[in-house]
Amino acid sequence: MIDRETAGNVEVLRLRHGKVNSLDTELLQALDDQLVALEEGPWRAVVLTGEGRAFSAGLDLQAIVDGGADYVRSLLEVLTRLLLRLLRFPRPTVAAINGHAIAGGCILPCTCDARLMASSGGRIGVTELLVGVPFPTAALEPVREVVDGRYLRRLVYESSLLSAEEALDAGLVDEVLPPDDLDRRSLELGERLARIRPPVFAMTKRQLTAPLLARIERLTALHESAAEELWFGEEALDTIRRFVAENL
Repeated sequence: MIDRETAGNVEVLRLRHGKVNSLDTELLQALDDQLVALEEGPWRAVVLTGEGRAFSAGLDLQAIVDGGADYVRSLLEVLTRLLLRLLRFPRPTVAAINGHAIAGGCILPCTCDARLMASSGGRIGVTELLVGVPFPTAALEPVREVVDGRYLRRLVYESSLLSAEEALDAGLVDEVLPPDDLDRRSLELGERLARIRPPVFAMTKRQLTAPLLARIERLTALHESAAEELWFGEEALDTIRRFVAENL
């Protein structure tokens, strides 16, 4: 489900779950557990990447259809916990986006400190509105944080999927590399960030992420109950069922 590899001062977490690394409660919890363990370990940087043709195609919609409202509730809880853990993670995190990164698969890299993407035809973007559900606050705000204002509404409202080069222009990624160079460059960047003394990096990261985390806390209090109603209702599940039937 998650392959873990050590390379010098860098720990690589590679998603390996089905054909496109779809995010279900099991995978999200496994990733959260790995990060908890790594917080106290000797590794000084983390690279997050995927196996195969996708970094992640996003939430497992078939699991949502099969599980209903109770499953959705637990899914959103673990997703929110994971996103906040990544934003607060005290070590450097590098997302190495090896292929398609859609919906939740796009949001995960937005919580990392650096984002590299392979120029291999993969598409990246957030498609939640196309599926018929709103963004949890902890998912939308990291996207807002990194995306250039010229692209934000196009990405969110139109569910546009961008090429790696377009994603670079939009701010979704920091670098675009040939596929064969992605692992090497992500490890190189991880090692470079690992040279920063850990307590110094952790304090600086807290300073940089404090406004975003404060905004998430404030907006969660304002909007989360309404967002949950839109997720848990039968109309939402019917919309997801239709999307799955027509697209998957």
